[in-house]
Amino acid sequence: MGRGRPIKVVNMVSLNGPDGEYRPLEELTDEELKYFRSKMSEKVSKFLSDYYTQHPDEFEILCSKLDHTTA
Repeated sequence: MGRGRPIKVVNMVSLNGPDGEYRPLEELTDEELKYFRSKMSEKVSKFLSDYYTQHPDEFEILCSKLDHTTA
């Protein structure tokens, strides 16, 4: 494959929901970044909890893999 110019990715986030103003992640203040990380952590936690509640077999697989990597 040919190598062209590198692709620049700009992470755009909204602190006010999907209809809010979107800004580059790099432009958030420290306080805004802390808020964003907190909200994303809550969302990911809820998503994973919901998923593994509905798929306990997948959770068992995950746990068995974690047991092997911590030994």
